[in-house]
Amino acid sequence: MNNTSKAGDRPVQRVNSLNAEVDCLLREGQFAAVVERWFELGLGMAPDLVLAPGVESELVDQAPGGGGFSTQAYSAAAWEDRIRGLEKRPMGLSLSLKVPQGVEGAGRRFGVSMNDEFNATPGWVSLTVDETVADVGEFVPGTGARWREFLVAALDSVPVAFGRVATDGNVGLQTSLDAALNRNVIVSMLQSSQYLRGYSWITVCPAALAERLGGAVALVASGAWARVVELSSGDMVLQATEEPAEFDDAALRRVWAALASVLPPGTPEKVLGSEYYQVILEDAATVE
Repeated sequence: MNNTSKAGDRPVQRVNSLNAEVDCLLREGQFAAVVERWFELGLGMAPDLVLAPGVESELVDQAPGGGGFSTQAYSAAAWEDRIRGLEKRPMGLSLSLKVPQGVEGAGRRFGVSMNDEFNATPGWVSLTVDETVADVGEFVPGTGARWREFLVAALDSVPVAFGRVATDGNVGLQTSLDAALNRNVIVSMLQSSQYLRGYSWITVCPAALAERLGGAVALVASGAWARVVELSSGDMVLQATEEPAEFDDAALRRVWAALASVLPPGTPEKVLGSEYYQVILEDAATVE
């Protein structure tokens, strides 16, 4: 969990975890290649942890069609077998790495996962990468470039319904905005070409909504982002600040205001259990 300090109405996040999620609708001919690339590039973000001495690992997969789960420790052979099995479109696949107590870097965690038929919705796939450092403030300079470049490389030709890298500790099924709006996650997914599902330190905005926002030129001109990258699909990777620790209340408000015209209606509210989620508690429809 992220540590916090109080500043105004919303606690300010002192970042020790980053949580990426990308949701997309994948046809049979796309699935294996897209998921394999996500895993390959995702694990490339933590090469020092894979097979490192003392690191605990858990490899979990779920058979196609919602069959049983299997769990084992990571090995190169087991991983290659799971990657080959992507052609059969398994329901889920995840790899978690943890540095235990007594080992240098204790407390560090890294994970990458895929869930097919996300929220029991056929065709929808959720891809995640999660990273936790041992202590607050251990994300080194260049973290922003590392995550941005990963997303650009993994998603360049993949039409995305929504994506984000959150600094507020939200690893739930709902986006932070959906939680604050009490918005049903399946409705949110199915309306992702009409409304942006949320906003975070890094937001992946689908092409249809980016066009409504005026495209790359208008997004750059808004001044809300340190980096704006247009993908081959027309989707946009929008990075609010160069580093995650810089994503403060002012940066959050700039992002919210720039995206207001494509956000779902309603006034977000604090919800028990999600008080620390990074959401502006105002109706986006009020932005002029």
